[in-house]
Amino acid sequence: MSVTTIPTLGFARGAIVRARGGGPNMLAVRGLDDRTVVVVCESDEGGSLRLRDPETSTLEQVLPATTPTGAA
Repeated sequence: MSVTTIPTLGFARGAIVRARGGGPNMLAVRGLDDRTVVVVCESDEGGSLRLRDPETSTLEQVLPATTPTGAA
């Protein structure tokens, strides 16, 4: 499967992204102008789930978002 990234347009909700060059995977929640709101687990300790808003241009898409087409 090929993933197409167009960071100037943002990412679909539910896409899995990470910082260019590596880092933890993050769940894209929504785009806000030149930033993308993401959910990231910052460590293995409890209470480390955070919302962050990095610049969209600093992110790359790892997995696309998919919408279920029907009952499983």
